Amino acid sequence: MSDHELSDVVSSVESGGQVKITQRLYRTTDDRIVREGHPDAAFLYVTPGTYIPTCEAQRYGLLPATDAAVPGKARRKPASSRGG
Repeated sequence: MSDHELSDVVSSVESGGQVKITQRLYRTTDDRIVREGHPDAAFLYVTPGTYIPTCEAQRYGLLPATDAAVPGKARRKPASSRGG
């Protein structure tokens, strides 16, 4: 199952950088996330209503590309090199 097929299993990014899972998900023996009923499902990962960190949702491809940013956290600017 490709990543884009799982993007509907989370609600939008919540404050605090977490997402709410909307469906039962399972891990496979090779550390992928699949829906309930998938033939590769081996271990229960989360149940509906569970909150997981945004970084974990990104790791497993559970977020649509537009929700990848965490609200309330500004990106750090790279340190500029100062010649001297």
